[in-house]
Amino acid sequence: MKFNPVPGIIYDAIVYNIFYFCKDTFYKNVRQYVENNQDVFFYYNKFCALKPLPIPDETFYPFFFIDGATPCILSKCFIKQFDFYKGSYEDFLSILNDKRQFKREVAYYYLEQYRQEIDIEKVIEGNPLAITEAVVLLRSHRSYMKVFAHLFHEFDSIIDGLIEYLKNLFSVLERFHTKHKKEVDEALNKFLDPQIIDVYKRKNRIDKSVNMSEQEFSVVLLHPSVIIHNYRENVYFHILATGAYKCMARLPVYRNITEYSLIRVFSNEMTFDIIKRLSKGDLTISMLSQQLHISRTTVDRLVNELYSEFAVYISRSVGKEKYYEIDPNFFLVAKEKFDFMFNDFISKWRC
Repeated sequence: MKFNPVPGIIYDAIVYNIFYFCKDTFYKNVRQYVENNQDVFFYYNKFCALKPLPIPDETFYPFFFIDGATPCILSKCFIKQFDFYKGSYEDFLSILNDKRQFKREVAYYYLEQYRQEIDIEKVIEGNPLAITEAVVLLRSHRSYMKVFAHLFHEFDSIIDGLIEYLKNLFSVLERFHTKHKKEVDEALNKFLDPQIIDVYKRKNRIDKSVNMSEQEFSVVLLHPSVIIHNYRENVYFHILATGAYKCMARLPVYRNITEYSLIRVFSNEMTFDIIKRLSKGDLTISMLSQQLHISRTTVDRLVNELYSEFAVYISRSVGKEKYYEIDPNFFLVAKEKFDFMFNDFISKWRC
């Protein structure tokens, strides 16, 4: 396993500022993914106890605002543009330092939904009237409306301040991660438990054959449940919260199996034919389509339904083709469900 702390520390820097500006929204968003007794802000509170701690200027608010439905603009840029495998702090900051492009990203992030009402390009160019119109459209941000006015007028100087602030924050977070290295190592070891990995692979459609201990990892301390993965050149890079293994453990693998769902699966003749074919060995969607003389679109839909029920899994990939295989554990659970259902019927009939 290759470990690179940099992506996790950068993401922690983003999360720290999200907490600072949008703590309540963040809490509502992640509470459903953590255990009832887990303190969402456990590491955040520990981090805030450090002295001296960099405090963000209010002009940085637009870069870290979340509404509960979409990530903040810096999270989007980080996930979309940062090289998890080789990137450094300087590489991340260079995304911000490309001020013309980053200003465009920020403007469209906030104003795309209003493109019928405003000329976004004029806002980017610094047109005073367009900026005034943009600020009015962003009035839901209330006390931060003046921040947006300042942002579009003084974008370059605000970015210079943000970059210096983040440099200091990265330094403090590096020390914080070093201090909690033991917890980071424990979280990774628990995540690599075979049962946890099995659920993780299923959820993210990762081939069963992929050896997770040979992949690359980074760990986030402040976020309690984040799990991000990136795939490039046959290597997966994973950014995990220390509580990621708990999130996976809380996902029951066969959560959808009921008597009714089983009847729905087995009563479909084409699905049943697919199951019979896959019971003889793994096959691709194209192979199943050819063998069963069913359209590829139909086979793809039916196999996806079986995959969502965990009746099949991806055994391997060859090029762009994925091979699907029967999961015998599903059928053991199915047998138990059917046995219980029929025994229940029989007992009622005998009475």
